[in-house]
Amino acid sequence: GEEAWDCHINHYYGYWWPDLEASGIVHYLIVLGWNENSWDGDGEEPETEDLYWDDLTPEEQTAASQICYFKDLWDGEPISQWEFIQTPFGS
Repeated sequence: GEEAWDCHINHYYGYWWPDLEASGIVHYLIVLGWNENSWDGDGEEPETEDLYWDDLTPEEQTAASQICYFKDLWDGEPISQWEFIQTPFGS
């Protein structure tokens, strides 16, 4: 449904800050360093945007997980290199 799309595909980037406040998602973005100005494009992106997953704090990793990120996705790894991917052909 729409909720799965928003989380797994676009990670809420299509929403304005007030919409995220209403949905309860904004808490996770705040942990990741976002604020209304940065999210809506009027300020600098947070430092977490330039960090690899392993450089995030445990709290930041948990927040990122709540908006459907995981290590390989956060780090920008190609899908073919995601650790949990298995094909029926064993490769």
